[in-house]
Amino acid sequence: MNINLPNEAVITESNNGGFKLTTHRVRLAYGDSFTSIMLENVSMARVEHISKPILLILGVVGILLAIASLDSRNGEMIAMLIGMVGIGFIVAYIVGRKQSFVIEAKGGGTLTFSMSGIKRERAMEFIDQMEQAIDARNRSLTGRL
Repeated sequence: MNINLPNEAVITESNNGGFKLTTHRVRLAYGDSFTSIMLENVSMARVEHISKPILLILGVVGILLAIASLDSRNGEMIAMLIGMVGIGFIVAYIVGRKQSFVIEAKGGGTLTFSMSGIKRERAMEFIDQMEQAIDARNRSLTGRL
């Protein structure tokens, strides 16, 4: 990102440079997509856990069906097959859980990026930095110091 607004400075950025918080805006660039929100338009920031609980439900149901099929004729083979499928669903649920950082703008725009490899403390530190930057930006826009 080229800093080209008057008096704009980078406060923090991701290791790969795709995400930046400046004194004036927050920006995310990934692939061909690009999102920028001016700090005075930020309405909320949150850490969100995204998962597919249906996978966990299917996994538990699969394991229960496997246990129930042990009593039937040829039950061991069927139980093993159903049990493996159930375990596969549970593994898919665990592996598929994601943590994302979401910034919402007044008027409905949203900036979302994955927090894989980022600790919760770092996310909270970022929120603190953003809130301080928003406060400073609002003060500069209203002329208060």
